[in-house]
Amino acid sequence: MNVRTIVSDVWHEWLGQPVLRLIAIQYVLIGAAFWIESSLRGDAFSADVFGRFATSFRAELWAASMMAGGGLTYIGLIHPPNRGMVAFGSAISLGQFLALAYSAIHTGGELVIGLYASTMLAPLSLITLWKALHGPDHPSS
Repeated sequence: MNVRTIVSDVWHEWLGQPVLRLIAIQYVLIGAAFWIESSLRGDAFSADVFGRFATSFRAELWAASMMAGGGLTYIGLIHPPNRGMVAFGSAISLGQFLALAYSAIHTGGELVIGLYASTMLAPLSLITLWKALHGPDHPSS
């Protein structure tokens, strides 16, 4: 088996990758930790870090959307995959990461937060969303 075959197998069976379930659970846990931290410490969510747009919403909203997106994606990935749940959860995560990237880059937050959200997290959610809706392993393909 050569590298091309391995990459092809991973790409074609994207929703079957165990790491996606791990990432989805991490979103839920990080969202819960962020909720707790922002509830206990008011300074956990500042415009200097996340930007003015992000802080115009309550920190609990960001935490809840992260937990909802991760939770729906995780449940949808359990065998057999429920593509609708995966797509909806991934869309929630994608929207959150793009909004966070916009806020951090364009409304006074830390550039590194925006770059991380836009180059690491958003593409993963976008690929997962795309594969849930149009992937080669989709039953209609």
